[in-house]
Amino acid sequence: MAASTTTVASSGSARTVLLVLFLAACFHAAVPKAAGGDSSDLVAGHCANATRDFCHMHLTSKYCVSTLRSHTRSARAQTPRDLALVAIDLARRGAAAADAKAAGALERKISEEDARSLRYCRSDYVAVARLAAMCRGLVEAYSPGDGMRMYYNVECATKLVHAATNCGHLARFVGAESEAALRKEFIDVARRTALVKAMVELMIGVEDPIEGFEDDFDYDA
Repeated sequence: MAASTTTVASSGSARTVLLVLFLAACFHAAVPKAAGGDSSDLVAGHCANATRDFCHMHLTSKYCVSTLRSHTRSARAQTPRDLALVAIDLARRGAAAADAKAAGALERKISEEDARSLRYCRSDYVAVARLAAMCRGLVEAYSPGDGMRMYYNVECATKLVHAATNCGHLARFVGAESEAALRKEFIDVARRTALVKAMVELMIGVEDPIEGFEDDFDYDA
């Protein structure tokens, strides 16, 4: 019995060590690589930091820069918090556009299965909009070193990604015509919410080590 207890304890310790090592591998300071005063350099620097390690499997620096710069407010951004707020607004816009596209698809003659999936997608996009507002408030209220708000920010951003990718998973089961018409929007919202998560994590200075394992959505299809 004692030997069994020792084995369980050792196994638990090993898992703890692995988790700590993974957290260390995903940790980065929220300081941009590019130190120039130009706002475009600042965006590029923060994007390079946010996408530089393996924890962010679905984002590239190029996508991060081009997406953030599509919002005029990014030109005035000074900190990762500013860019996180920009990313949140872009995600909310993307969800609204995708919801409108899904609503239009529901007006056409489609199968009941497709209609059901699209209605679920619309509810997911409503969730994205609601969570975006919540995440925005948390980002605005965050203070460095506030452990609980650090957790709440990561949790909110994670829920935002899941709400967006739920629709992407459902899209695998809709008819080919409906999926082809809406896939661009599915992918866009999923990527935008992933960008929110990257910017939030850059703001607080640590990445979520579970991200790459729990999300199997195909952003690149």
